[in-house]
Amino acid sequence: KLSEFTFAEVKKACLSLDAEIIRKLGPKHVAGSTGIIVAIERLSAPVVENVVGREIVPRAHEETFVPLEKLIQEEEEAEHPELVGRYPRVPDVQQKTIPAGSFLVTAINIGDSRATLIHSDGGLTRLSKDHKPNQPTEASRIEKAGGSVETFDVPRVDGVLALSRAFGDSDFKMNPNLPPEEQKVIAVPDVRQFYALSSDLLLLACDGVYEPSGMDWAYVRDLTVAEMQRSKGDLEEVAARVMDYAYDMNSQDNISVMLVAFHNQEVEHPTAVYKVVSGQGVVLSETRRPSDAEDDSVEGDTVSLF
Repeated sequence: KLSEFTFAEVKKACLSLDAEIIRKLGPKHVAGSTGIIVAIERLSAPVVENVVGREIVPRAHEETFVPLEKLIQEEEEAEHPELVGRYPRVPDVQQKTIPAGSFLVTAINIGDSRATLIHSDGGLTRLSKDHKPNQPTEASRIEKAGGSVETFDVPRVDGVLALSRAFGDSDFKMNPNLPPEEQKVIAVPDVRQFYALSSDLLLLACDGVYEPSGMDWAYVRDLTVAEMQRSKGDLEEVAARVMDYAYDMNSQDNISVMLVAFHNQEVEHPTAVYKVVSGQGVVLSETRRPSDAEDDSVEGDTVSLF
């Protein structure tokens, strides 16, 4: 779907994918499907960029750029004052030479799955922001499209859907007078770019991991770091334990985790492991890619559990 890898083309591709999902699943299907997609590029030469922490300021939008962390902290201050001060102050923009061997990480987010970059010093960078119906820009679009935001347990579109952006959910995308990006629920992603070091760890997880009380970004980071130390870096074991912990803490939502390790050396045959696991820990299905990896491949680059 991509003619070139630009933020605008990525957004078009997501809308195209959403239309295909709705076409295949039917006009009334309600999926509530969120997506956090990450594209990773290894730098073969140094690059100079303006950055805020690990986030790269897009050159095409420097004048209107607002750091993602600033937006997240502003929402936390309004909705969860107990979290104020839990995360470091947002730094100023500075010019930085990102060294060769580092990685450009482009986070493409729709909904409330989350991406976190965990640093070797214990710090973290949040790569995504949840799309909730009560956020001012989201609520404005919902109301203009003829919908409403009603709060029961949480704010919901028309009292039903707790997300303002998602794949599928065609019942909320049926206003014939509006384009796809102006419907009550849209599949337009936030696209942000960051840089990662070879010592970082990338954690992708759906909202079921964060649903239990107290399991915020920092808590899940601490849990992941502790399990990495305990398991001596076994990504599959770490992913399983994070999922088990959320389950034991009475998460009532879907639980899925993906961990990605970065490496100093270039990997010709990176390995990805995907497993579907029951609530009792039984592996229901398993896929490894590539299945015919050669001996020089680095095992455990990516592991996903669902």
